[in-house]
Amino acid sequence: MFRAAKRVLTALAVIAIILLAYQFFFARPVEITKGEEYHTHADFAVFLNGQKLNFSKKEFMSKETCGKPGEEHKIDLNTEEGMAEAAHLHDLNGNVVHFHHENATLAMFFGNIGFSLSKDCLETKENKYCNTDFKKLKVFANGLQVINIENYVPKDLDKLLVTYGEESASEVRAQNEQITSQACIYSKKCPIPSGFVLPPEACT
Repeated sequence: MFRAAKRVLTALAVIAIILLAYQFFFARPVEITKGEEYHTHADFAVFLNGQKLNFSKKEFMSKETCGKPGEEHKIDLNTEEGMAEAAHLHDLNGNVVHFHHENATLAMFFGNIGFSLSKDCLETKENKYCNTDFKKLKVFANGLQVINIENYVPKDLDKLLVTYGEESASEVRAQNEQITSQACIYSKKCPIPSGFVLPPEACT
């Protein structure tokens, strides 16, 4: 009887060890710091009344840093600093937006560069461009029109077009063709073209 009890206790101990191992290695939720190591890129262009804006200027570049590689770095989207780190431009390249948070929206990016994007208006530092009977604000992602403009969360390698005016469908397609294909270079998903300088990113 003693041996039988010992075998039962041994079996229970083995089962307990297996359950603990499963809990530790498989069932335990992964601890991920919001924004940690999240880094995607999207090509973009903005046309206002047929004119393409130039964002490759120092005034549009990020002045924030996102910590050192390997360090835990939390990005809080409830703070101005966090939003600035989450979506921005840098390296004087005004063609590629860098996203450091999985919930960063396109509207948040425009807010970070001093613009304002809503479903009806795009406001720059100088003017406000709102929907009228003839002129419309439209946003496209990879050639498809975005309906929920204010809440759109760009994905890696998106090609984003923000356009305002009376453009026809063919004119919008022509604008879309002017969007660069540089996001894949920053995301290291395509070869670096000859002559293209890929600097160490200021925010990692």
